[in-house]
Amino acid sequence: MTPEDLQQISAIVDAAERRTAEHTMGAIDAAERRTAEHTMGAIDAAERRTAEHTMGAIDAAERRTVAAIAVAMHAEIKAAEERAQEFARGIETSLLTSFHGHAKAQTARLHTLDTVAHDYGIRLAAIEERLLNLETRRQ
Repeated sequence: MTPEDLQQISAIVDAAERRTAEHTMGAIDAAERRTAEHTMGAIDAAERRTAEHTMGAIDAAERRTVAAIAVAMHAEIKAAEERAQEFARGIETSLLTSFHGHAKAQTARLHTLDTVAHDYGIRLAAIEERLLNLETRRQ
């Protein structure tokens, strides 16, 4: 073999190595891109599933919380209404008791006034009768 043949063989080997390296690098780059795309797709899908699951769980928790708060508020409002009604009944009882005592005193006073008025009526009738007797005697 001649030195030219060796040079040609060396050039062919170098060219083959370059093509192999380029092809290998291209294949590696393509594999990296496909892997990156696949990984990003898988991550995006996982994020969507996680977000949907999380939002569903949050919505369910919110509904349960709102329902529990509504039940608790209803119970508190009902208890407050009952306390207010009991308080109003107590005030009503106190007022009626006070009015009854006042009415008893007024009734006794009116009875006394009726009795006195009746007595005055009797006395006035007696005076008128005596006056009539005196007037009829003079005539």
